[in-house]
Amino acid sequence: MSDEERAPTPSTETARALEAEAREAILQEADDAIYSRRKSAVEQERVIKEAELQTQLSLQQKEQEIEESRIRNEREILRGQTETERDRLQAQIEAENQRKQYVELNAANGKQIADAEAYAISTRLKAYTELPVENLRAMAMAHMQPDQLMAMAFETLAQNAGKIGEVNITPDLFSKLLRKAEK
Repeated sequence: MSDEERAPTPSTETARALEAEAREAILQEADDAIYSRRKSAVEQERVIKEAELQTQLSLQQKEQEIEESRIRNEREILRGQTETERDRLQAQIEAENQRKQYVELNAANGKQIADAEAYAISTRLKAYTELPVENLRAMAMAHMQPDQLMAMAFETLAQNAGKIGEVNITPDLFSKLLRKAEK
């Protein structure tokens, strides 16, 4: 007989009990394998999530750096504009101060010129008021044209017509005056 035939065979209940133990061991191994796979999947998921978070953090840092750089640039531009405006206003203030000084100096010079002219006129008028009328008349006549002198003579004759008896004026005199006036 062969060894298989000689080996004792367990009863059905014993065989079931032995099979149950083997089945339990197999199921336990299967559960352990599932647990290991799940644990490995969870670990990989954690690694992926950490990588995603790290990527998000890097992106946020880069975005923050870009925003900070933009803000710094805007501030620099505003500072430059402010300095330019300040310089422009300072130049306008200086120009206005120079205009003010010019106006004040011009007004002072104008006043001095007016004072000098007023003094000159006052001095001339004083001289004229102190001179006798006949001297003033002689001075005026010294610069007159002959026809003006004749007109003045006729005026004097007309004013003193009541004192003068008779005056003869020849046509030759009038014709000479008319010829000079026509030239």
